[in-house]
Amino acid sequence: MPVELKPRAPAESPHGFVQSAGKQEDFFGAGCELASVLGWKGDDPTMLGNDIAVEDARAFLIKSLHECFIAGAKGEPMPDHSLACAHLALSDSADSDAIATAFSAAFEAGKGAELTYHPVTFRDIGKVAAVIEISKALQAADAAETV
Repeated sequence: MPVELKPRAPAESPHGFVQSAGKQEDFFGAGCELASVLGWKGDDPTMLGNDIAVEDARAFLIKSLHECFIAGAKGEPMPDHSLACAHLALSDSADSDAIATAFSAAFEAGKGAELTYHPVTFRDIGKVAAVIEISKALQAADAAETV
């Protein structure tokens, strides 16, 4: 007689899926405001500050705030704000405090948020993959020549 298997609860992060919480778009306003406080502001999204385009600084901060929210939802430690400061080439303590405050607010807002599972998708990156493989081959050839 065959054994009847009972369905079991899904694992915390099943293979082929990634956990998330909230949407990155939810942090657009906060990320743009933080970028403005840090000096990346203006109507021209390509205006530079610290040799970083405004649109790039905004995108990085929006993504970072969302990552803090997700960490709060997962019960993980809050991401280190000093890494964001280093990435944006910020050394002023007021800038560091502004990022720490924004990260903390996003982290606290994420506590208790519902986690969602999204399937991991793979795409054919075509030429990019070929360039990576050629680059690896060239690096290996250079390493062989220097030995």
